[in-house]
Amino acid sequence: MLELGHGRPRLIGHRGAPYYRPEHSASGYRMALSQGCDAIEPDLVPSRDGVLVIRHGEALASSTDVADRPEFASRRRRKVVDGRELHDWFTEDFTWEELATLRCREPYPDQRPKSAAYDGKYPLMRLDHLMRLLEADRDERGTASLVIELKTPSAFAKEGYDLVGLLIRKLEEMGSSELLEGLIIESFDREALRELRWAMPLKLMPLFAGNADDEAALDEASLDDLTHWADGMSIATSTLGVRTRADLDGAAAGSALVAAAHERGLEVFTYTLRPEDNAMPPAFVGDPETYWRGLLATGVDGVFADAPDLVRPLLDDYATPERAALFASTLHAD
Repeated sequence: MLELGHGRPRLIGHRGAPYYRPEHSASGYRMALSQGCDAIEPDLVPSRDGVLVIRHGEALASSTDVADRPEFASRRRRKVVDGRELHDWFTEDFTWEELATLRCREPYPDQRPKSAAYDGKYPLMRLDHLMRLLEADRDERGTASLVIELKTPSAFAKEGYDLVGLLIRKLEEMGSSELLEGLIIESFDREALRELRWAMPLKLMPLFAGNADDEAALDEASLDDLTHWADGMSIATSTLGVRTRADLDGAAAGSALVAAAHERGLEVFTYTLRPEDNAMPPAFVGDPETYWRGLLATGVDGVFADAPDLVRPLLDDYATPERAALFASTLHAD
């Protein structure tokens, strides 16, 4: 598992530092690293020519300037994504050379004016770019790692894009690179993760969405099954049960789930710590730090954050020797 010798929860820059810079931009990733992140999280989707593109999803209109580009007007089409029909532009309809001409935009400018102020300044990234950025940062600062999310690989497979195969080939090209240390692959697609398990000795963490079906899938038997092919799990903050101020000392449901995972040697991450009022229960509106402390009190081992600098000062208060000992013992289990 991850090196957690310090015992505090791991801080992961969710798409970089999107509270301050457009998501998945080089500037945002650099800011996340400078704000003390232990890892940064890119989402991967394919281009038409098989490049691993860093975007939250294949739809481009909300997070790039593609709608303002007349040369691409004819590429707009309808597609069902995650059960919703979108009328948009999609990464798989563009070559990387074309995607490289687009610029990042803040998808929620009214909520994130600091990020929106940088609209149009940064090009899109591919996985190669982020690896080089992280290698340079490691030379300067230390050992931050990658937590890669594969976006809907089974859906892309039906369209003829082997996202899992593209990632495996890219990682094989890396040989013995230090970037493979601490690398975690996440996805909501369990089958894709199992495919990766048999292909390479990677650390795998399935994502759970926080809906009723996913929460039901986190019972004792399901946790037992996870131990056969996964190294942990990433769960929505809502799953931890921090809803009122009475939950701040370790919500019973969340603490029990984390403890059950730890008993099985599984890590638990939670997503996403955001400072906006609409990202937390009504009891904590205007007071995100208190809400975040309630989440951390459940014993989670890592948090995804949109504003890493606001979360980082809290983490040392939740360092435990038990966490350090538990995951140090499994670090070289493979």
